[in-house]
Amino acid sequence: MADLMESLDDWQAGKSLSECNRFMLANEITCDVTFLCGQRREPVRAHRYVLFSRSSVFQSIFSSSLIEADGAFPVSDIDAEIFKLLLTYLYTDDVSIELERVNNLLYAAKKYAVKGLVQKCLSFLESCMSVENVCTVLEQIHLYDGRNMENKCLKYIFENGSDVLKSESFGDLSAARVEQIVKSDELVVDEMDVFNAMMNWSEKECGRKGVPVTDANRREVLGPFLYHIRFPLMNPMFFTNHVSTRQILNAQEMIALFQYYHGRDQASNWHFNTNKRRGFSMYSVIRYNFIGMDEMDSGTGRHVISASCSKSVLLHGVIVYGCQEGSAEYSVTIEITDEEGRKCLSKELITVKTDKSHHTSDAMLSKTVLLQSGKKYTIVAEINGPPTKIGMDGRRTVVVEGVTFTFTSRSNSNTSVEKGQLPGILFTFPKVNDINKFSNKMS
Repeated sequence: MADLMESLDDWQAGKSLSECNRFMLANEITCDVTFLCGQRREPVRAHRYVLFSRSSVFQSIFSSSLIEADGAFPVSDIDAEIFKLLLTYLYTDDVSIELERVNNLLYAAKKYAVKGLVQKCLSFLESCMSVENVCTVLEQIHLYDGRNMENKCLKYIFENGSDVLKSESFGDLSAARVEQIVKSDELVVDEMDVFNAMMNWSEKECGRKGVPVTDANRREVLGPFLYHIRFPLMNPMFFTNHVSTRQILNAQEMIALFQYYHGRDQASNWHFNTNKRRGFSMYSVIRYNFIGMDEMDSGTGRHVISASCSKSVLLHGVIVYGCQEGSAEYSVTIEITDEEGRKCLSKELITVKTDKSHHTSDAMLSKTVLLQSGKKYTIVAEINGPPTKIGMDGRRTVVVEGVTFTFTSRSNSNTSVEKGQLPGILFTFPKVNDINKFSNKMS
């Protein structure tokens, strides 16, 4: 001991108060209490005076008979490394926080009523919030009364819905948290992504409950919030190919949805939500003023129009005119290219069902296409079927929600700016993440 004190002679010189405290803690100088941390009861030594002055919980401990006979205090629920970080903060008002330890440190800070450290941990979590960890933070935050932090997590999830729902951690959420997220109108996401996320989550939930992963069991674990998936807002082609082929919905529900897609009113026992989610309102651009029929123009065949927009938008589909008489089914091939047709951005065959009572129908793309501001794109539609209605008195420019769309006629087309098919397009506004994602794909 004499050798130690000699080597530490005048160690206080040039140090601040926090630096002196840190030195005494690290070198266990005159420590008078020992904590046995974790299941291994690893000893960590400290000073009663410092802890008494910094925490009401430690004050209560040192004023009671909780200390063991040998002067040690058991802390079985906190590992030594985390407890040392807690002590460092109590001694210095500063601590280095790492993502892999922040939740355990937050628990310790809450347990010992160290409010400054609680806030420091919450601020750290907010600063490093990401698609990968936000669900984990949300799931655990209720343990620490972090209501403000909970709201921030939900706001982040709602604004980055598509990416968060695809994350691995979404599948680890509790049923209550999943319902809280998917039922919200604030969630900005395509219902296709909601469905896929719920299928992934229900698979994990089946595993947690120890039941086989079947569609029947998926429906069972989803329970009533199956209806928070807004099936009526889905792309009908996606519903046909990926939902109706499974046993998630019963036959009556699937029939009702198919009928809804084709214009029938909701049934009396309708359980599905048809509210559009915030930020996912679909806008239509209609470029013809009148609708007519022309014996010389059947409305079928090859139709080409070029378009540009003053702000970047996401193209979700193309509006086409329907049949002149009765009802009809059309085979429509939609292709989106750059102005010169050298680069194909999207091409797919879409079946469009129409009847005379509806002038137009929507040919929805299975994947959205980013139309960047100031660039010109070409929309090509090969329409096969009986004669359709056509548009007349077309407009070269149309302004919708502050976006100016400019249309240009192309050669080798049955459609022009003034007259023909392709009366409009359907779009939403992209988020910054959408623009970056599409830009990376195109580069």
